[in-house]
Amino acid sequence: MEISGEAGSLETYKGRLSYGNKFQNGMELLISGSAYDSQGKGRLFYKEFNDPATNNGIAENTDGDKYESFFTKLSFHDFTLHSGYSYREKRIPTASYGTVFNSSGTYTVDEWRYIDLKYEHDFSKKIDVMARLYYDRYYYFGDYLINRPPVTQNKDSATGEWWGGELKFAAKPVKTHKLILGFEYRDNLTQDQGNYDESPYSSILNYSTESNNRGVYLQDEISIIKDLILNLGLRYDYSNVFGENTSPRLALIYSPLKKTTFKLLYGAAFRYPNAYELYYDDGGTTQKANTNLKAEEIQTYEAVYEQYLGEHFRSSVSYFQYNINDLISQETDPADGLLVFRNVEEIKAKGTELEMEGVWANGLQVQASYTYQETENN
Repeated sequence: MEISGEAGSLETYKGRLSYGNKFQNGMELLISGSAYDSQGKGRLFYKEFNDPATNNGIAENTDGDKYESFFTKLSFHDFTLHSGYSYREKRIPTASYGTVFNSSGTYTVDEWRYIDLKYEHDFSKKIDVMARLYYDRYYYFGDYLINRPPVTQNKDSATGEWWGGELKFAAKPVKTHKLILGFEYRDNLTQDQGNYDESPYSSILNYSTESNNRGVYLQDEISIIKDLILNLGLRYDYSNVFGENTSPRLALIYSPLKKTTFKLLYGAAFRYPNAYELYYDDGGTTQKANTNLKAEEIQTYEAVYEQYLGEHFRSSVSYFQYNINDLISQETDPADGLLVFRNVEEIKAKGTELEMEGVWANGLQVQASYTYQETENN
């Protein structure tokens, strides 16, 4: 069992209670809960509001922050169960989204809970099977004192609820091949967003949707010769909203000496737009929706040289390049002055990383690294 507590300036307090045990029947249990509360800085100055009408740019007692969280882990033989809950409430002192400056009437709440059950078993050391099921629920609420005019209390909310599963098989049918086959499914049961003015009542946004996506992936690790490995992977995803997407992966690994390795790596990935980016519209106050968004895509290239030095040190030198297409960014539409998400950016990044790591049997670890990167937005 562990009990800890902290106290600091700005009336800040934090505590944690944890309990863990490994029982004689093989079951392992971990339970942990945390809480935090801070009044924040009593006086904050923002030059953008430096005017007598807005308290000369000084926000007073508007920076509070508090959270609480709970986590459990239960393991028994091949089964592992995770569950968690977190809650955060944050006062907003910056008068974002046209809210009244120097007011405690603007705050946001985030709440998340989940449960995750995983089964993993190695059958005769030839086939490894992993199966996983999960359920998540997220809730957001924002209370905004808007200077519309007249001044009105605006309520903003979003609820997400989803469940899913994954099934993965790893096998070595012959000496030179190691295969991984996997399936994933996610069902977004609830994707709700709402916004309304409290008094006088006016509904601004009341949007509800649902979606699902599924994926299948296959990877083969091929031992071409004793010191040369080729890793080939392909993933196929389908979304009922965005359609199909295919992501390849390639790795060539060569170890001419026992302590020397060269790697050439390539990969591609993507991200679907989320419901907020697609559908959020606050009635023309600050933001509008864009239902024509498409997925972001990235291609990565990397060359790596690793060298072990003696018994304790490992060094590496790598060159990398990332190309991001259709990056989703929020910008202001000059036609109406409203914020909107668009696939407007193309990013190219390249660089080099040097790393040295030392590890000793007594647990001592030392690591030093240097990275140089150039990034360009086209």
